[in-house]
Amino acid sequence: AAHLAAERDVRNQRPVFDFFVQRFESQEPFTKKDVEALTTWKGDTFRTYWSKQFKQFVIPADGKKKTFRVGDAFRPYASWEAFRQHVAVQCFVNNGTSCMVLVM
Repeated sequence: AAHLAAERDVRNQRPVFDFFVQRFESQEPFTKKDVEALTTWKGDTFRTYWSKQFKQFVIPADGKKKTFRVGDAFRPYASWEAFRQHVAVQCFVNNGTSCMVLVM
């Protein structure tokens, strides 16, 4: 069961990573809903991943924090390996309760 959960998380995290790379290069704004649509995480689960793993990479693109851009904080994590390690560290910090990572 843990292995399947880990595979599911990687299947969700990789599209977010690819999206962040593209948006980092283009600086095109996006919404949380745009990111959520890339994953099977919904509701509270998505909000947990956003706040613990992804929020540090984004900056508000407007004054209302409705749209975002990928900020310079993403630069050190712009490779899949570095991003995956960041996710693994976040999972460890959270005692592994909010996510699992399959290291390939």
